[in-house]
Amino acid sequence: MGEDKGGGPGRILLASSALHLIAAAYLIAMAIFLDRTMFHLYAISALLIAAAVGGLRAWRWGLWASLSAAPLTLTLAIAALYYSIALSGPAPDAATMAFHASLLGLAAVSAIAASIFLAKRDHFK
Repeated sequence: MGEDKGGGPGRILLASSALHLIAAAYLIAMAIFLDRTMFHLYAISALLIAAAVGGLRAWRWGLWASLSAAPLTLTLAIAALYYSIALSGPAPDAATMAFHASLLGLAAVSAIAASIFLAKRDHFK
């Protein structure tokens, strides 16, 4: 159902790969704007990019990269959210609330992308 007529990975895997790339771009932007020495963000971004490429090509290692990047990204987003809430206090300003919402969006995108890859694991070779 989700496969193209040419035998490609299908639109759902393409969408999931795009979500991985969005998460990777967010983490790279976060590292550039907050602190350029946060090398763990670059490493997780590289893992997400590898998952996206593997998903586009429907390679098995793309599935494993996605499944290993998802808990890292979720942990990162939750830890950053916790730290930001602890610093901003009970009444954050609009910019801080937007940052909090973007962290929740990052966690959601990562979980959705990994879930799609996991659901379509029989398409990977």
